[in-house]
Amino acid sequence: MKNVLFLFAFFCLTAAGSTLPSATKVATPPKVAKPGVSQETLFLFSELYKANASPRLTIFWNRSFDDQLSEWVNRSPLSVATDAVTLDSQKNSLHIKQRTTSSTLVQQLNKQRESPSEEKFETLKSAFLQPFLKAKTTFVDRNIIMRLIAEAETELHQPTLLDAKQIETKALQAKTDYIMQILFIPTEQSKLGFNILVEVFNVTSGALVVSVMHKEQTASTAWLATDNGFTQVLKHPEPLTFDVLGIELAESTMSALINFWRDKNAVN
Repeated sequence: MKNVLFLFAFFCLTAAGSTLPSATKVATPPKVAKPGVSQETLFLFSELYKANASPRLTIFWNRSFDDQLSEWVNRSPLSVATDAVTLDSQKNSLHIKQRTTSSTLVQQLNKQRESPSEEKFETLKSAFLQPFLKAKTTFVDRNIIMRLIAEAETELHQPTLLDAKQIETKALQAKTDYIMQILFIPTEQSKLGFNILVEVFNVTSGALVVSVMHKEQTASTAWLATDNGFTQVLKHPEPLTFDVLGIELAESTMSALINFWRDKNAVN
């Protein structure tokens, strides 16, 4: 009898819950699809990346790979003249003037390039790298490979004589296949204050294989139906966030590499 009463009470409570007013029901928010690189681009990039021996990439984040061969530069020579010295003896008088020149080597540091705040920068970097990592791309860190080469070099040379530029070159030649240079280009035409340039170089040959300039989208025109006919209006793009910017940059870079590898394979 107790079991029957329990089941009857449970049925009543369930029925009452189903008749609650709509205001008390919890609405499930609609799922919003996260922006990302298209599956087609990911698939094509992954297949061509593997077909081209899975090359290793090293990224230079907002740091140009310039033509400076050494971190040391020569200062202008400094000349120093001594006072005249006259030596007298019983038979001769010798007049001497001496001038010496000295040179000094000094370190030349890279100039700091303009860039967004650290938080925005890291957000963009993370969003840019995720699609590549999803496609199993191998990235090689510049600082790590330089330390590995420097450690080997200290066995042959004094540590104080190591040159960062020379170590960098040796490390890139030994440990990576492509340099990807990502630069922020200041411009007043963009609300963000800059465009982004991506260039990819072959380390062995020095050849430029990809160049992508990512610019902020501007307002476009569209035709809107009104009571007075079609009217032309400006259609403004959605505000650009740094995670979306990173994804867009990744897709355009991947697409450019896909085209490069396709053309390369077609020639071969």
